[in-house]
Amino acid sequence: MYRPSTAWALAMLTFVTGALAEDASANYIEQLLSSGTIKLGAWQDAYDKAAALVATLTTEDKISVAAGGDGGNFTALNNLDSATNPLTYFYVTTWPAGLAMAMTWDTAAAQGQGKGVGEEFKGKGINMAYGPTLEPLGRSAWCGRTGETYGVDSYHAGIMAGSVVKGMSSAGIVASAKHFVMNEQETNRMATGGGMGGGGGGGVPPGGGNVTLSTRQSSTNITTNDTTSSDTSGPYTVSIGDKAFHETYLWPFYDTVHSGMGGAMCAMNKVNGTFSCENQDLLAKYLKVELGFPGIVHADVSAQQTAINAANAGMDLSSSQYWSNDTLGAAVSNGSLAMDRLDDMAIRNMMGFFHLGQDEGYPSKAGVTDRVDNRGNHSAMARRYAAESIALLKNTNNALPLTNMSSISIFGFHAGPRYVGANTALGVYDGEPPTMQGHMAVVGGSAMGSLSYLSTPFQSFNERASRDGMMLRWWLNDTSETSFSGMSGSGTELTESTVGVADLSEACVVYLNAWGGEVGQEWKIEAGEYGLYVCASSRDVRAQDTLTVA
Repeated sequence: MYRPSTAWALAMLTFVTGALAEDASANYIEQLLSSGTIKLGAWQDAYDKAAALVATLTTEDKISVAAGGDGGNFTALNNLDSATNPLTYFYVTTWPAGLAMAMTWDTAAAQGQGKGVGEEFKGKGINMAYGPTLEPLGRSAWCGRTGETYGVDSYHAGIMAGSVVKGMSSAGIVASAKHFVMNEQETNRMATGGGMGGGGGGGVPPGGGNVTLSTRQSSTNITTNDTTSSDTSGPYTVSIGDKAFHETYLWPFYDTVHSGMGGAMCAMNKVNGTFSCENQDLLAKYLKVELGFPGIVHADVSAQQTAINAANAGMDLSSSQYWSNDTLGAAVSNGSLAMDRLDDMAIRNMMGFFHLGQDEGYPSKAGVTDRVDNRGNHSAMARRYAAESIALLKNTNNALPLTNMSSISIFGFHAGPRYVGANTALGVYDGEPPTMQGHMAVVGGSAMGSLSYLSTPFQSFNERASRDGMMLRWWLNDTSETSFSGMSGSGTELTESTVGVADLSEACVVYLNAWGGEVGQEWKIEAGEYGLYVCASSRDVRAQDTLTVA
């Protein structure tokens, strides 16, 4: 795995000692792959093929390619979320979230997951996957999307995400890392509020309003606007200096670029007052020139604000909403967009396509319900990686493992399935209840998985009880209000109270969850009676034997 040396990193920091606000106009020419500034290495053959094809295209064709359409003999690419599986598709594996994979500390596992995800994307005929997610790093606990990422340590995040990129690339899929850069909160991330696709705000942390995000360097601040969902004054801006930017936030992208990343998604937020997707410092100077990135830059939902500024800044892929003959064509004619930049945009759209051999025998795009199934042994791999990610933090009185039990009680929505499933929309909006009413197996938002089935704790306990002859009791909601209304009835008859369900069990296991994901984060888990009363009030079960699983 590529790792920049300390000396190299310090040299790069010396090379770019100017502030982020420095004029980057000189980098317009340098960002062009044709300039020779970016050393292509293994990507050279892809560039030669792409440049030769683009040379045959008309201006209208080039604009169509940059807008996500066909052009000449080039067919539009198919791109899709997420890093855990092809979103919304049937017959796919839902892999562990990024944060779980980070907790394996296993680069081989990360690469194996990336390869498995890539194989399933390829089987569906998808060319580029929107993942892995590098940022938010999770410098603040209030950010709802940290489950998608690889943790707060930039070095570790880069190693793990770089391994995922290697795996995806080995399967023939373009990996597009996101969100570039410093997308560290969900509140006011968009001009229309914090919602997905322009929806409602994601809520505020306690005492919210203006939020300062603590980092290792004191020079980084994230300031939000008014946090109401009706706010149209624009997304928050990140004020940051060069040192913090390079050492913390840009660092993970070094690894993904040098591991073969072919796409980059620019973020919704502003950096030092300029939208990320029209910030030439970010896209041209740092991502393309300094990191040597040869691939596509494209925008997150609603992150692009203008047509020409975004194109000149370094965006390469958009839609006809912004880029058409009326916009880019006119800009080329009047000189506000150079033809060599338009050529570069079209070439970059083809780089991953040619580099990964997608021009030869690539599957056609499958419908979401088509019986295209190339999962192989992926379910077993995902199960193994998930198990490797779990760490036991505390085991008072050696309560675990639960062996030779004759009776167990389990509690909580999180233990059993939802009434409707396995897949339902997981958005975190104002007004949502604090918990998901069922087993929450994936994070919310665009990174959620498409579950083919769902194994729940209740299912496992029930099977164990059947096998071992154990008595099992359960309370799979959080509506109990009468802790001390009585003990059990006669024999197996239960009084519907927490104490009644817990009575005479040798162990009680409590499963909790809290909503979290894209758009927002619930701020607390309220254990309620489960944590306060369930086993502590039972005659024969000690409080310390209560196992809480969140």
